[in-house]
Amino acid sequence: MRRLLVCVVLTTAAFAETAKLEWVPAGMVAVAGHYMPLRAELSGTQPEPIKTVPDGLVNPRWTVLKIGPAEAQQSFAVCLDDGPDGAGRLWIDGTGEGTLTQNADWKQSNKPYQPDPPLYLHTGTFSLQLKVGGQTRQGSFNAYLFDPKDQRRANLVNTLLFYPDFGWKGSVELAGRTYPVWVREGLGLDAAKPAAGTGAELLIDRNDNQKIDRRGESYDLGKPFWLDGESFIVKGVDAEGTLTLAVSEEKVAEVPLPADLQVGNRVPMFKATTLSGKEVDLATSFKGKVVLLDFWATWCGPCVAEIPNVVQTYGNYHAKGLEILGISFDQANQAEQVKSFLGQHNMPWEQVYEGKYWSTSIGQLYGIDSIPAMFLVDGDTGVILAASPRGPALPAAVDKAIKAKAGQ
Repeated sequence: MRRLLVCVVLTTAAFAETAKLEWVPAGMVAVAGHYMPLRAELSGTQPEPIKTVPDGLVNPRWTVLKIGPAEAQQSFAVCLDDGPDGAGRLWIDGTGEGTLTQNADWKQSNKPYQPDPPLYLHTGTFSLQLKVGGQTRQGSFNAYLFDPKDQRRANLVNTLLFYPDFGWKGSVELAGRTYPVWVREGLGLDAAKPAAGTGAELLIDRNDNQKIDRRGESYDLGKPFWLDGESFIVKGVDAEGTLTLAVSEEKVAEVPLPADLQVGNRVPMFKATTLSGKEVDLATSFKGKVVLLDFWATWCGPCVAEIPNVVQTYGNYHAKGLEILGISFDQANQAEQVKSFLGQHNMPWEQVYEGKYWSTSIGQLYGIDSIPAMFLVDGDTGVILAASPRGPALPAAVDKAIKAKAGQ
């Protein structure tokens, strides 16, 4: 059970109520369970003004992050350099004053996301001093860069992918029930003046299962949301962390919570057409088998890193009764690119591709809010045998399931 920080009573008769939230400098991605990477293009041109540059730069590439509202926007210079040993270093102007002295935590992943030739992600974290209203607060960011030898992502060789990891936390009380809540900030520090489509989110743990489901618990901060029979709207979070909520004049429908995908429960059934044109019915197509439902995307670094493990597991257990059904979260008009990717990575199993990104219908049905997501399912009953069995846990779970099904 979470420790509840602060309560506020909301009634349908009230125009606006407030609650005090606490600043969260890092960890919001873990709470939300998902993120949307943003792009910063790197170039060989050093931005102005930079007062302090690290010694010994070998091949510096530069970019500038623009953070905060237009009327009070801050600029933070970033330098990605190969370093004297070729390992790579990420330097940050953490204060926005032109002093490039913060050496971010930047490293190569231990596991390649492509085995042959081996390709590695470079990942890191860094913190910036953000002006939130009249106060200065630390805000953490996560960043990553694809391997420059990755020919399939040649267009991203100079693209630093990053996402904010900060916001607010607290709780609200409505109709006698207390809900943990978080406000996830966007690059524009949008919580002060919420607007739809900025990336800022309101997160409410409606079912108190200690995690945020993308459907039914994650809301665009600038749009009305439904809770306990009423529609509400966020008016803003000020610099001191005061959250103001009001009953919304625009009424919205309830968004049902997704299925409970814990081991021992049954998965929702669905029918779909795969990329090869095959009709798949989860209720009937995998009788006598163990099936791995794999929610993934070609753009997802952790998904790609997991592929060699999935391929090896499939090769070892397919003849013994393992089937895999992939559900792609790739975007529109990318069917041919996905097919090409499957061939390059030796992924012969069926794939469902709709080109709907996070709105993929099966993903919506299952409430998938982060990928990779995997569920090992009994093909006869639909019972979940293992949830998120990644790494060494995947072949172990498959082996156990197949032996159990064979009565061993």
